Amino acid sequence: DLGSSTGETISLLLQKHSRKKNVRFIGVEESLPMIEIARKKCSSELVQFLQQHIEEINELANIDLVLSLYTLQFLPLWKRKKVLQRIYNGLVEGGAFIFVEKIRAENSLFEDIWNDLYWDFKQENGLNEQQVIKKAQSLRGVLIPLSLTENLSLLSDVGFQCMDTFIKWHNFAGIIAVKMPSKNDIEENTYLNTDKNNKI
Repeated sequence: DLGSSTGETISLLLQKHSRKKNVRFIGVEESLPMIEIARKKCSSELVQFLQQHIEEINELANIDLVLSLYTLQFLPLWKRKKVLQRIYNGLVEGGAFIFVEKIRAENSLFEDIWNDLYWDFKQENGLNEQQVIKKAQSLRGVLIPLSLTENLSLLSDVGFQCMDTFIKWHNFAGIIAVKMPSKNDIEENTYLNTDKNNKI
């Protein structure tokens, strides 16, 4: 889990797969106070939290699932692509990358509509207008959203061929991308299977 924060997502996954002993959960988070909370929340030998910035991760190998919830959107675009490439390279074939991001609308008309609805949602949930504005100002130049199409294109650029959007709510989207066997691997397996059949 890249940007694991206080470990809530890993805690839920740990509960879901509590009977399994052949799994390992790794949270990556740069904030030590958050990691300390996460370690208390997920006290299990199956869980490990690393204090590290996600762009500094070099070793990703034989991973079945990578999660990134509202994390990549804070990286500059060139660093984002670098992290995505490492994720793709580190996944096993059939492994998946799931991420949720704030996104830009494909059309400026909808950009205004989604932002207005999101601001309304915040105020309906207890924030006043000044707090909403202050939060928006704090994210200027820090949060860099892409459109849904641009996110899918970025995934394609690093090698993903099988992708889908599993949720879209106003200016937020969740995407799953699966690492499929390469064309060369498929052709090689087809050749081997054909060769075996011929011998039979």
